Amino acid sequence: MKVNKKYIYGALMAVAVHLLWSCDPEKPEETKPDFALSARVQSLDYNGSSIWGNQAELGVFVTKPGSTLITEGNENKRYTTIFQTKATRLSAVEDQITLPENGALADIHVYYPYYKEITLTDNSKAVYNVDLKNQEERMPEMLLAGKQKNCSATINSATVSLKPVFSKLNVRVKNENATKSSAEDIRLQITGIPCKAEIDILTTTYQAYGELESTEMTRPENSIYAYEAILLAHEVNENASLKVIFPEASSIKEQEISLADHITNFDQNCQYDMSITVTDGGVNAVLISISDFSVSEWYEDSDDIFGNINN
Repeated sequence: MKVNKKYIYGALMAVAVHLLWSCDPEKPEETKPDFALSARVQSLDYNGSSIWGNQAELGVFVTKPGSTLITEGNENKRYTTIFQTKATRLSAVEDQITLPENGALADIHVYYPYYKEITLTDNSKAVYNVDLKNQEERMPEMLLAGKQKNCSATINSATVSLKPVFSKLNVRVKNENATKSSAEDIRLQITGIPCKAEIDILTTTYQAYGELESTEMTRPENSIYAYEAILLAHEVNENASLKVIFPEASSIKEQEISLADHITNFDQNCQYDMSITVTDGGVNAVLISISDFSVSEWYEDSDDIFGNINN
């Protein structure tokens, strides 16, 4: 049988070109784009506000779907925000999270602010220790957490909604005392409450420990009549109280209001608004409302990273 040399030559040339192309070191490798991870704050009213500034740090975990079992290499990954939008894009500081290449599902957990010393227990519990006794330290107010279920490398993106982990008490003082003691000199103190807890970031549940303590309520900036405190979610003890402490020169002495008479539970992600009226006969307290937690104007260190979250 006669073989056409042109066909043989053409076939050999095609094989040679294929081999040269496959071995060419300059050929760009096909790489999969990074997993696009974003975070937003639940119930955010975006008009006229920002979520957070660039370089705010958040922590990220990946677990098996419907479980708290952390997948290998996805423990407390540090991410930073890279721009401001309704859903702020996150960028890995070092290694990014990884999801199964076969498209298997996983849950992604995000919390803010990032805490390097988080404790891992049995690879299924991520403990964040907090102490809310000192209300002058505003950062505990900012602890936000959330998760997105059933994420996959096939979709290659996810947006996680975060919400506050704690509860908040707001009190406004109205002074109708005849001596008109300056409201600026009145102090409010909450007693008989838990202040220390171990928070599991993966479930946003926590275990309070230690004795019941007291904490001094603080005033928001540029406010005289308003007071606030960040609290652990808990059932209010019958001995828990709100103390109204007057200056020594006042004709009214220290007054004590039973919190259990007004509030049964401090629930997670809720804020409680109370009003206290000071009269010649003492003080009267009224629970005005219970609503979603509203977080405003937070910062990180000295970098002046501001954000507003308004419900």
